[in-house]
Amino acid sequence: PAANLAVRNEWFHRVGGFDACFPRPGGEDLDLTYRLIRAGARSAVLDSWVTYHACQCGLLDFCRRYFRYGYGEALFRKLRGDAGLPPLYPRSQRLERLMELIWEAVLPGPRARSDRMLRLLMATQQISRELGMLCVGGG
Repeated sequence: PAANLAVRNEWFHRVGGFDACFPRPGGEDLDLTYRLIRAGARSAVLDSWVTYHACQCGLLDFCRRYFRYGYGEALFRKLRGDAGLPPLYPRSQRLERLMELIWEAVLPGPRARSDRMLRLLMATQQISRELGMLCVGGG
């Protein structure tokens, strides 16, 4: 996610702004950036630009956010192909890794509680993302 993006007005209008095909937050920033770069815009990262986000920190909000990211990525891939994105592993491999995370978190052993919780949180993130991708029919 962009989370902080500045675009010159002329470039924003030149590429048609945000694409209305993205009905909710998630993927629209990726798509806009992709179209800007294809149109010849230059990008820069400025360390002096700092943005603080007040985010919702509950589990449901966390799941919603990663659902939107998965939905947006799948929609982008459906509309634009894999242009500029890392390859998407087959769903079977992604689900296999998800199951490994869950098993590593719940199986008895010498793991610290914080390690187990991190693995469960990562699994929750991946489940939410996969569900978002499924809603588009992606991946």
